[in-house]
Amino acid sequence: MRELSLLGTEARKRGVTPIAPRGEQGLCPRVKDHWCWPNDRSQLSDVERVVKRLPETSKPVLAGFSNGGYS
Repeated sequence: MRELSLLGTEARKRGVTPIAPRGEQGLCPRVKDHWCWPNDRSQLSDVERVVKRLPETSKPVLAGFSNGGYS
């Protein structure tokens, strides 16, 4: 994945560690066996649970990434 490679390179230049955890199975609205992040207003309650899985850091930086569409 070119985008993640570029993100990792730039992060290391700035002294930060990129972390790219998986989402969760069942969060894709129409494809229940795929791994997705909360992506709809109806899933706002899932955001806190998913974000709490991330490691603690003194200066968190979140970046969005799309792995494409699904049907």
